[in-house]
Amino acid sequence: MIEPTDLPRGFRMTGIGPLPEAWTQCELGDVAALVRTKVHPRQAPGLPYVGLEHLDTGDATIRRRGSPAQVRSMKGRFRADDILYGKLRPYLDKAAVAEGDGICSTDILILRAKPERAAPAFLAHLLHTSRFIAHAVGTTSGTNHPRTSWDAIGRFAVALPPLPEQRRIAAVLDTVRRAIEATDMVLAAARELKRSLLQYLFTYGPVPHDQADQVELKETEIGPMPESWAVVSLGSVVAVGPQNGVYKHASSYGSGTPIIRIDAFDEHGQFTSRAFKRLALTPEEVERYRVCAGDILVNRVNSLPQLGKAVMVPSFDEATVFESNMMRFTVDSERALPEYTAAYLVTEPCRDQLLGMARRAVAQSSVNQGDVKSLLIPLPGLPEQCSVSEALKWVSAKVAAEEDRRRALQALLTSLLHDLMTGRVRANHLELPTEEQT
Repeated sequence: MIEPTDLPRGFRMTGIGPLPEAWTQCELGDVAALVRTKVHPRQAPGLPYVGLEHLDTGDATIRRRGSPAQVRSMKGRFRADDILYGKLRPYLDKAAVAEGDGICSTDILILRAKPERAAPAFLAHLLHTSRFIAHAVGTTSGTNHPRTSWDAIGRFAVALPPLPEQRRIAAVLDTVRRAIEATDMVLAAARELKRSLLQYLFTYGPVPHDQADQVELKETEIGPMPESWAVVSLGSVVAVGPQNGVYKHASSYGSGTPIIRIDAFDEHGQFTSRAFKRLALTPEEVERYRVCAGDILVNRVNSLPQLGKAVMVPSFDEATVFESNMMRFTVDSERALPEYTAAYLVTEPCRDQLLGMARRAVAQSSVNQGDVKSLLIPLPGLPEQCSVSEALKWVSAKVAAEEDRRRALQALLTSLLHDLMTGRVRANHLELPTEEQT
C-alpha cells in the first residue's frame, strides 16, 4: 500500500490510486452521455451501418462498415465523434470513435462526450484500458450472450486529466497505432511476396524469372512442377516420427520446461512468440518430448483455418517440448532438407491436401499421423532444395523482422495505454514524431 509520504511529487492519493494533482476523479457518466436515438434503416439511406463485426478488438478506429440495406430492425443513430462501445461480450474489447454519421447495432452503446469535460478520442482509449475491461466484464449478465449496460459502465471511476492533456494522450496513442498500421501494411506485403515466391519456386524451381519459360514442366496430382522433380509421399522422407506431443492437465502449467503450443506459430511457418508457457515434467518426459533444431511441427487438432499449420524448429537456449495438439517429425537428411520440407508444408496446395483429409467436428477438426505421412510433396535433388531454401530465406527474414517490429509496437502501446491513463507517464513531456517519421 502506498503511503501519502511515498507519493511522487505532484501526485495525490485517490480512490483509484495516485493521480497527478491536476487530475480529477469522476465517473464515466459524468463526462459522457448515452445516446438513445433510434432509426429504421429505411430512414437512413446512404448512411453507413456499423455492427460488432466492424469493430476490431483493441482498436479505437472503425475500419470497416456495412450498408443499411443489410439490416432491417431499428438501429442506433450516431454522429461524428460519438464513441461506439460493444456491450456484448465486453472482454472482446471493442470501442471506437465514429468519423461521421451512421447507424449501428443495438449491441453497441453510443456514448457522446461532454465537450466541456472530455475529448472523444481520450474516452475511446480509456475504454480499452485493462481496468475498464475488467469493470465491464464484472458487470455482465446473461450466460450465452453476456452483456454489460450503460448503468453499469457509467459508474466506472475515471482518472480525468485536463482537456489539453487528454488530447495529448490521445495523440500519442494514435501515433503508435498509426505506426502499427503502417507495419501491418508492410507485413501484409511481405507475406504476399513470400506466398508468391513459394508458388513460383515450387512450380519452376530456383531459376530467374526471365528463364522460367525455358523450364520443362509436367502436370502432377499436386500441380505443375519441373520435369526432373519427383512426387513422393512425405512419409517416404521422414526419418523419425511422427510423434504426438505431451499432454498435461492445466494445473501442471506455471513453471518448469518451456512448451510450444499451437498458438506459438502462424500459418506462414513463422514463430510469433518465444515467450512460451512452462510445464512441470519429469526428466524422462523432457527427454521424450524435447524438440531439436530442424524438427518439423504440424498442428494435428485445431479449428479448420489453423489445422495443419507447420513450422521448422530453430535452436533454443534450453530444453523445450511440444504439446499434444501437434505432432513432430524429422526428415532424412540424405533425401530432404528440413527448411525445404517445412516451406512446402505451408503452401496452399499442401494445406489443401491436409484440409481435405480432416475429420471435422463442431469446434475442432483433426488429422492423424497417417494423414500427414500420406501428403504428397515435390522432391528435387538436394542441391535444388538448398537453392529453393536460400531463395526463401531473405523474404522469411523480412517477414520475421516486421512481425518483431509489430510485437514491439503493440507492447509499447499496451504500456503507454496504462502509464498515460494513470499519469505515471505525462503526455506533456513526450515528443510526438512528425508525419514523415511515422
